[in-house]
Amino acid sequence: MELAKDDRLASALAENAALRRRLANLESASGDDAATRLDAATHEIADLKEEIASLKKALHKSESRYRLIVESAVDYAIIAADLDGTVTTWNEAAEAVLGWSERQIVGRPIATIFTPEDVEAGVPEREMSLSLTMGKASDERWHLKADGSRFFASGEMMPLLGDDEKPAGVLKILRDRTRERKERQELEVSRERLHLALEVSDLVGTWDWDIPGDSVYVNTRFARLFGVDPALADKGVPIETFLRGVHPDDLAGTSAAINAAIETGSAYSQEYRSIDSDGTIHWVFAKGRCFYDSNGNPLRFPGAIVDRTADRARGVRQSALLRLGDELILSETSASHTDKALEILGETLDIARVGYAHVDAAETTATIASEWTARMRRRFPGSFRSNSSAPDFWTSCNPASW
Repeated sequence: MELAKDDRLASALAENAALRRRLANLESASGDDAATRLDAATHEIADLKEEIASLKKALHKSESRYRLIVESAVDYAIIAADLDGTVTTWNEAAEAVLGWSERQIVGRPIATIFTPEDVEAGVPEREMSLSLTMGKASDERWHLKADGSRFFASGEMMPLLGDDEKPAGVLKILRDRTRERKERQELEVSRERLHLALEVSDLVGTWDWDIPGDSVYVNTRFARLFGVDPALADKGVPIETFLRGVHPDDLAGTSAAINAAIETGSAYSQEYRSIDSDGTIHWVFAKGRCFYDSNGNPLRFPGAIVDRTADRARGVRQSALLRLGDELILSETSASHTDKALEILGETLDIARVGYAHVDAAETTATIASEWTARMRRRFPGSFRSNSSAPDFWTSCNPASW
């Protein structure tokens, strides 16, 4: 783009010519008065020459700086157009990205680089109008190359101001984002596949914590384990939202493990309990790792979580059976067998009371033969009567205070 010449330079040149004519007239004059006037004019011309030289130097420096900036922007295609939309300048990056040389494109409409459908929809005109009225027009769209192929670019159009500070044209700056867009789409497809696979399993939950923005993005399974609305969690919520779903007894240890993983860069691996929206407690196992930016600042913390409630319950039952077998070997009487079995059953199921009773033939009376209660719980020995049928008998004959 040829920079507009400074009006001061033209004005100075015109005045200089006028003074030269005046000087010639004065030189033919006679007398002391003419000599005085001639001397004054000569000084004025010298001052003007100095100003002209300064203006020329500044103009050359400005044009050189402009060209250096435009041509050094190798990653950005820079295109200038006048108010009619005719291309006036085209840097080397534009030639590399779009395929036209500056000689080939200058004088052609800026709409040449837009796709036919965008041209038909009036996109180039709208972009120019928006940039001139609002000061900027940003977009991400497909553009056209000289060979007819397309590339995806992020760009911005802004007004070019003339010497009078009024718009004299527009400047469009764009960058080829085709590869980034393809990679982003491929990543989205991979995430969708992973999401579907995880949802089908109904066991694995995933999270991705944007640490600077404090937004945790999770899948449906993860959200439900912590009692969080899946629709809300999909948009990203603060980590505190999920920490509220950690069992109070496990919260301190879980928080400490997360902080340690962030501070040291070590792998995060933790088993703890979560509470869903129904109040159900789940045993979960979580594993993840923190990632950092080039300055070492925490950036992301992704990971996965597995619901191990069923596995843990099976393990507890197996341990209880092994313990019961060992205890029965040591027990000497059938009564002690029953007492030990009730004790292990109560502790395994984490309940306050469990008992064994004999029901009479009429199924109206139950006599407690043996009973185990958790610490500080009162026992209820004896017999209880009920008019309920056998399946409901035990429930109906137990005191409400149990």
